[in-house]
Amino acid sequence: MLLSIRLITWRRCVYCEQSPLYVEARWHPRHGDRISLQGVRDDPGLKGVVDARQAVKLLRYVEQRGRPSGPDGFPDAQAFEDTLVHLIQVAHRKGQSTKQEHIATLLRPELNRRRGDISSAKSGGVDSQSTIRLMRKHLSCSWPDLVKKALSTV
Repeated sequence: MLLSIRLITWRRCVYCEQSPLYVEARWHPRHGDRISLQGVRDDPGLKGVVDARQAVKLLRYVEQRGRPSGPDGFPDAQAFEDTLVHLIQVAHRKGQSTKQEHIATLLRPELNRRRGDISSAKSGGVDSQSTIRLMRKHLSCSWPDLVKKALSTV
């Protein structure tokens, strides 16, 4: 039996050129967020502590910006999966296919809206296979299981 382990972690550091001190932020699935002062060998003095506090503020500011953590504009993988479930339910109600290819076509406008794109899944610039790969990457179960889940809650 193969066991697949997926470990997601990150690490960020802010250094001050005039000091051996640096602020380090780490995230681990079990331990959560940790922000700590590193590089203390001797007494850094008041200036070093002030610089380190400014580094902590800078690190927090830098970390709050940027791309959302979820897939393509979604806050998280669960919100993405909930959108897929909704699209499957809508397609089923309209008598349309619930296959990945069709749902990828329905998902594309939502992805474009969240990203700010203007293309559609039918246009030549967007490959529906890339949308399917995105869907597979962020699903917590297989496609048939997701369709069963979506249709069982109708």
